[in-house]
Amino acid sequence: DIMNIVVLIPIHNGVDSTISGLDSLYKSIAYSRSNIKIRVLIIDDGSTDESCKMIKKYFQDVEIIQGDGTLWWTGAIEEGSRYAFYRMKASHILLWNNDIQPHQLYMQNLIKIIHSLSDQYRIICSTIMYKENPQVVYSMGGRIDKKTGAFSILNKNMSIDSVDESIYNVDYFGGMGTCISKEIYETVGQFDRINFPHYKGDYDYAMRAGKLGIKMNAHRILQIWN
Repeated sequence: DIMNIVVLIPIHNGVDSTISGLDSLYKSIAYSRSNIKIRVLIIDDGSTDESCKMIKKYFQDVEIIQGDGTLWWTGAIEEGSRYAFYRMKASHILLWNNDIQPHQLYMQNLIKIIHSLSDQYRIICSTIMYKENPQVVYSMGGRIDKKTGAFSILNKNMSIDSVDESIYNVDYFGGMGTCISKEIYETVGQFDRINFPHYKGDYDYAMRAGKLGIKMNAHRILQIWN
């Protein structure tokens, strides 16, 4: 199958952050120098600050779908997922925030990782770091203690230089820098906008994927700042 990645970015106002974030994202896409198709889909959930007008002014290639302010995060990601897979014919979606700054090599590294997978039943997670403290890890996904049910964030507040493994198995992920194939989406099903309209929709999706035996891996070389 031809690889065709669609980056999903839900927005509600915050036009300055969105323009800055898109600038960083497109630099990483351009730097990958790949013939892989990487497109951006904005899900605008009722912005009132001329976000769409400004995005189209500076980034003509961005596709935008409209919400009415009731989608919140999970609804926006679900609407975006369906649109990306079934209208834009994506092979993968990449969950993103409007204010993320990716490493210049992010897209190049992501393409390499997808190519290296023996199967597409793996969710690919990123290393998220602090913008204000750029060498320090905020999250690489997390683990769940099977005995106690306690959640722990992997490598939180560690220096990136002291993160020794290149790939970690994780039990859950946040909604930033997470790549999901069409095969996984069609296996796990929709993001649950009813029970988790804005928070924990990403965790819920990971739990359901894990129960179906789908592996989740956090990669040290997929670095983003938030």
